[in-house]
Amino acid sequence: AWDGSQGAGRALRAALPLLTAASKVVLLQDPDHISATHRLAADLTSLGAYLKLHGVKDIHTVSQSGLSRGGGLGAAARQARADVLIAGAFSHARAMEALFGGATDDLLLQPAGDFNLLLAH
Repeated sequence: AWDGSQGAGRALRAALPLLTAASKVVLLQDPDHISATHRLAADLTSLGAYLKLHGVKDIHTVSQSGLSRGGGLGAAARQARADVLIAGAFSHARAMEALFGGATDDLLLQPAGDFNLLLAH
């Protein structure tokens, strides 16, 4: 789940050994959920090039509105038949998360057994 944020970057770097061993990597992105400050860093083409330089093979991209809310990431991960979903977690202030919810909460509430989660804060 790539939005160009620091949390997503930490999650990606932490998961690099898993990604290099994967038979297929799908980069998921909700273009409507990317902040103006992260727009340049969220470029999927640049991310794909970075991953290829680090030995990741068979990279696919899915950029679709609605992925970041209401279980959209979980649904996209299930559709891609993902074994692991890698995402940054709890990047908003706790008060905002409590009032408005967040993508992390949505991921944690996904049905067990569909895929594993690797979350980085």
